[in-house]
Amino acid sequence: MFKTLNVSACDEALRHTLQIVSALHGIIHYLISFSKLGNRQDSLRWGRGHDAAGSLLAADWGGAESIGTELQELQQQVDHLSDPSNLESVGRLLQLRRQVLLLQFDTAVRIFVREAFLSSGDVTSCQSVNDNMANALPPMIGCIQADVFSLTLPVPQPLENQGCQAQRMYPWRSFIACHGLLPLHVWDVPPTEHCMQLCLSSLSSRSRLQANAAILGVSLLMEDVLNGGREAEPVRLHGNKDDFQHSGTPNEVATVSNKGNKSCREDDEEEEIKINSSNLQDPIRVQSVLKGFLLLTKQLEVFKERWALRRLGADVFSTPALYQQFVKLYRDEIFYPSMRALAKQMDKEHHYEVLISGTQSLLPPPGASEVDVKAWQVQAQ
Repeated sequence: MFKTLNVSACDEALRHTLQIVSALHGIIHYLISFSKLGNRQDSLRWGRGHDAAGSLLAADWGGAESIGTELQELQQQVDHLSDPSNLESVGRLLQLRRQVLLLQFDTAVRIFVREAFLSSGDVTSCQSVNDNMANALPPMIGCIQADVFSLTLPVPQPLENQGCQAQRMYPWRSFIACHGLLPLHVWDVPPTEHCMQLCLSSLSSRSRLQANAAILGVSLLMEDVLNGGREAEPVRLHGNKDDFQHSGTPNEVATVSNKGNKSCREDDEEEEIKINSSNLQDPIRVQSVLKGFLLLTKQLEVFKERWALRRLGADVFSTPALYQQFVKLYRDEIFYPSMRALAKQMDKEHHYEVLISGTQSLLPPPGASEVDVKAWQVQAQ
C-alpha cells in the first residue's frame, strides 16, 4: 500500500491509517455496546436455530438500525470534508467522533441519569449508578490511571499531565504520567461494553428505560447546541498556555501560540478550526463544538458538586431531600444571580425578572443559548 512512498511519507501515512482504524473500531464498539444495554440476560447465548445476533439487539436502545444509521451519517460527514481523501482530516474527524460518543454517555450517566432518579425519588437506582460509575466511567473514557511511577515523579500542579506546557517543561514526567514506565506494553482493547453495562447494572427494566430517556435527552440537547450555531468550550483558567484565554465574557476566545511537539500542534490546529470557521458546515468543527459543550457540561457539574460540598458538607446525590435542598440553595445563590447578569448583557433584564417572578423553576433568560447558560454559571463560582 505504501511501497511507492519514501520513508517519512510512509511513516506519516501509516500513522494516519492506524488512527483511522483505531477510531473506527472504537465507534463501532461503542455503538454495538450501547445497543446491547437493553438486551435480555440470555440474549448473548446464541446457538443453532437462533436468530442472527443483530436481531437480538433491543429496539428501545436503537437496535441494529441505529448502528447502520450512525455509520451512514459518519460516511456523509467524511464526504463533506474539504478533502475526503486526506487521511489526516479523516482520522481527526473519526477521533473526534469517538470522543464525542464516549463523552456523551459519560455526561448522561454522570449527570442526567442520576438527576432523573433523584427527581423521581428512586434512591436505590441512583445509589447503584453512583457506586458503579466510579469504577466504570474512568477506564471507558480513557482517563489516566495513576501508578506508582507517576506518583513518585508527578507533574507539578497546576500543570496537566497531557498538557502541551507540561510536555515542554517536564517531558519525562509527562510521558510517565500518560504512558507509564513500560509504554511498549500491549494493552487489551478498552472494556467499553463492560464499563457501559456496569454503569447500569442492578437496574430494573423500568429504571433502564428511564436511563435511556435521560441519555436521549443529551442527544437532543446537543442538537439544540448545533442549531444555535454558537461555539462551545469549557471555561479556561487565565494564564494557562495549554488552554484558551477568556476575556471579560465567557465566550470570547483568543488563540494561543502554536509551539511544541506534534500532538500539541494537532490540538492547536483543531482549536484553530473551531475559531476560524464561520459556519457549522465543516464536520470537524461540528464534532469539536459538541466535544466542547460536553466538556463544559461536565465542568459545570464538577463545580456544582464542589460548591455543594462546601455549602452543605455532604454528597447531594445521596438522598432526594439533600438534593432538593441543594437545588434550592444553588438556584438562589448561583443560578439566579448569574442568569440576571446574562440577561443584563442581553438587555433583557426586565423581561427575565417578569419571567421568574412567582416561579421556582430554573429558567434561563429568553433567547439565551445553552452554552451561555452553563458558561455563566461556571464563572459565577
